[in-house]
Amino acid sequence: MVLLKFAEKEVNKKIKKNLSIYVGILRGLYIIHQHAHLVSAGKESYSDHLLFQRLYESIEEHIDQSFEKFIGNFGKEIADLQSHIQNTYNFVNYINNMDEDLVVRSLVAEELFLKQCNYLYKLLEKEEILSFGIDDMIMAIAGEHEDFVYLLKQRIEPED
Repeated sequence: MVLLKFAEKEVNKKIKKNLSIYVGILRGLYIIHQHAHLVSAGKESYSDHLLFQRLYESIEEHIDQSFEKFIGNFGKEIADLQSHIQNTYNFVNYINNMDEDLVVRSLVAEELFLKQCNYLYKLLEKEEILSFGIDDMIMAIAGEHEDFVYLLKQRIEPED
Protein backbone atom coordinates (compact mmCIF):
# COMPACT_ATOMS: atom_id res chain seq x y z
CA MET A 1 0.00 0.00 0.00
CA VAL A 2 1.37 3.39 -1.00
CA LEU A 3 1.07 6.07 1.65
CA LEU A 4 1.02 9.71 0.86
CA LYS A 5 3.77 11.78 2.43
CA PHE A 6 0.92 13.47 4.26
CA ALA A 7 0.05 10.26 6.07
CA GLU A 8 3.70 9.80 7.04
CA LYS A 9 3.76 13.34 8.46
CA GLU A 10 7.05 14.15 6.76
CA VAL A 11 7.38 17.86 7.18
CA ASN A 12 10.63 19.51 6.17
CA LYS A 13 12.03 22.74 7.60
CA LYS A 14 10.83 24.82 4.64
CA ILE A 15 7.25 23.66 5.15
CA LYS A 16 7.40 24.19 8.93
CA LYS A 17 8.78 27.68 8.36
CA ASN A 18 6.03 28.60 5.90
CA LEU A 19 3.25 27.18 8.09
CA SER A 20 4.63 29.35 10.89
CA ILE A 21 4.86 32.40 8.64
CA TYR A 22 1.24 31.85 7.53
CA VAL A 23 -0.04 31.82 11.11
CA GLY A 24 2.33 34.63 12.11
CA ILE A 25 0.93 36.83 9.35
CA LEU A 26 -2.62 36.00 10.43
CA ARG A 27 -1.76 37.05 13.97
CA GLY A 28 -0.14 40.18 12.59
CA LEU A 29 -3.24 40.99 10.56
CA TYR A 30 -5.33 40.69 13.69
CA ILE A 31 -3.07 43.16 15.52
CA ILE A 32 -2.89 45.59 12.58
CA HIS A 33 -6.65 45.65 12.00
CA GLN A 34 -7.51 45.82 15.70
CA HIS A 35 -5.09 48.70 16.18
CA ALA A 36 -6.62 50.53 13.20
CA HIS A 37 -10.06 49.89 14.71
CA LEU A 38 -8.98 51.47 17.99
CA VAL A 39 -7.29 54.57 16.56
CA SER A 40 -9.60 55.39 13.63
CA ALA A 41 -10.20 59.13 13.49
CA GLY A 42 -11.46 61.73 11.06
CA LYS A 43 -14.53 62.06 8.90
CA GLU A 44 -14.58 58.33 8.01
CA SER A 45 -13.81 57.18 11.56
CA TYR A 46 -17.14 55.50 12.27
CA SER A 47 -17.21 53.46 9.06
CA ASP A 48 -13.48 52.67 9.41
CA HIS A 49 -14.03 51.61 13.00
CA LEU A 50 -16.69 49.11 11.88
CA LEU A 51 -14.70 47.93 8.86
CA PHE A 52 -11.60 47.16 10.90
CA GLN A 53 -13.70 45.44 13.56
CA ARG A 54 -15.21 43.18 10.90
CA LEU A 55 -11.72 42.29 9.69
CA TYR A 56 -10.06 41.50 12.99
CA GLU A 57 -13.02 39.57 14.38
CA SER A 58 -12.98 37.27 11.33
CA ILE A 59 -9.25 36.74 11.57
CA GLU A 60 -9.44 35.45 15.14
CA GLU A 61 -11.32 32.40 13.84
CA HIS A 62 -8.82 31.97 10.99
CA ILE A 63 -5.92 31.79 13.46
CA ASP A 64 -7.62 29.14 15.57
CA GLN A 65 -8.73 27.11 12.57
CA SER A 66 -5.26 27.19 10.98
CA PHE A 67 -3.46 26.14 14.14
CA GLU A 68 -5.86 23.27 14.77
CA LYS A 69 -5.64 22.03 11.19
CA PHE A 70 -1.83 22.32 11.02
CA ILE A 71 -1.26 20.66 14.40
CA GLY A 72 -3.75 17.91 13.58
CA ASN A 73 -2.04 17.15 10.29
CA PHE A 74 1.62 17.88 10.99
CA GLY A 75 2.04 17.55 14.74
CA LYS A 76 2.62 19.81 17.73
CA GLU A 77 6.08 20.86 16.58
CA ILE A 78 4.32 23.15 14.11
CA ALA A 79 3.11 25.26 17.05
CA ASP A 80 6.50 26.59 18.14
CA LEU A 81 5.54 29.72 20.06
CA GLN A 82 8.85 31.52 19.61
CA SER A 83 8.80 31.28 15.82
CA HIS A 84 5.16 32.40 15.70
CA ILE A 85 5.95 35.39 17.90
CA GLN A 86 8.95 36.29 15.73
CA ASN A 87 6.98 35.94 12.48
CA THR A 88 4.15 38.05 13.89
CA TYR A 89 6.59 40.71 15.10
CA ASN A 90 8.43 40.82 11.75
CA PHE A 91 5.18 41.23 9.82
CA VAL A 92 3.67 43.88 12.12
CA ASN A 93 6.96 45.77 12.22
CA TYR A 94 7.20 45.77 8.41
CA ILE A 95 3.64 47.10 8.03
CA ASN A 96 4.05 49.59 10.88
CA ASN A 97 7.08 51.17 9.19
CA MET A 98 5.02 52.14 6.16
CA ASP A 99 4.30 55.85 5.77
CA GLU A 100 0.72 55.27 4.76
CA ASP A 101 -2.67 55.70 6.36
CA LEU A 102 -4.37 52.90 8.28
CA VAL A 103 -6.50 51.70 5.35
CA VAL A 104 -3.54 51.49 2.96
CA ARG A 105 -1.49 49.64 5.58
CA SER A 106 -4.29 47.14 6.07
CA LEU A 107 -4.66 46.69 2.32
CA VAL A 108 -0.93 46.03 1.84
CA ALA A 109 -0.99 43.61 4.78
CA GLU A 110 -3.93 41.70 3.30
CA GLU A 111 -2.29 41.51 -0.12
CA LEU A 112 0.90 40.13 1.45
CA PHE A 113 -1.12 37.51 3.30
CA LEU A 114 -2.74 36.39 0.05
CA LYS A 115 0.72 35.98 -1.48
CA GLN A 116 1.69 33.79 1.48
CA CYS A 117 -1.51 31.75 1.04
CA ASN A 118 -0.62 31.14 -2.59
CA TYR A 119 2.98 30.25 -1.81
CA LEU A 120 2.07 27.87 1.03
CA TYR A 121 -0.63 26.19 -1.06
CA LYS A 122 1.77 25.56 -3.95
CA LEU A 123 4.48 24.33 -1.57
CA LEU A 124 2.17 21.81 0.14
CA GLU A 125 0.86 20.69 -3.24
CA LYS A 126 4.39 20.22 -4.62
CA GLU A 127 5.40 18.18 -1.57
CA GLU A 128 2.23 16.07 -1.93
CA ILE A 129 1.04 16.85 1.59
CA LEU A 130 -1.94 19.04 0.72
CA SER A 131 -4.94 17.25 2.22
CA PHE A 132 -8.50 18.04 1.20
CA GLY A 133 -9.11 19.68 4.57
CA ILE A 134 -6.08 21.96 4.39
CA ASP A 135 -6.85 22.74 0.75
CA ASP A 136 -10.40 23.71 1.70
CA MET A 137 -9.25 25.77 4.70
CA ILE A 138 -6.59 27.74 2.82
CA MET A 139 -8.99 28.42 -0.05
CA ALA A 140 -11.83 29.49 2.26
CA ILE A 141 -9.60 31.79 4.30
CA ALA A 142 -8.00 33.24 1.16
CA GLY A 143 -11.46 33.84 -0.32
CA GLU A 144 -12.54 35.80 2.73
CA HIS A 145 -9.33 37.84 2.65
CA GLU A 146 -9.96 38.63 -1.03
CA ASP A 147 -13.25 40.11 0.18
CA PHE A 148 -11.28 42.17 2.72
CA VAL A 149 -9.03 43.47 -0.08
CA TYR A 150 -12.12 44.49 -2.05
CA LEU A 151 -13.61 46.32 0.96
CA LEU A 152 -10.35 48.13 1.69
CA LYS A 153 -9.95 49.14 -1.95
CA GLN A 154 -13.52 50.45 -1.97
CA ARG A 155 -12.68 52.56 1.07
CA ILE A 156 -9.65 54.02 -0.71
CA GLU A 157 -11.21 54.47 -4.16
CA PRO A 158 -14.98 54.20 -3.95
CA GLU A 159 -16.89 53.68 -7.18
CA ASP A 160 -18.80 56.68 -8.49
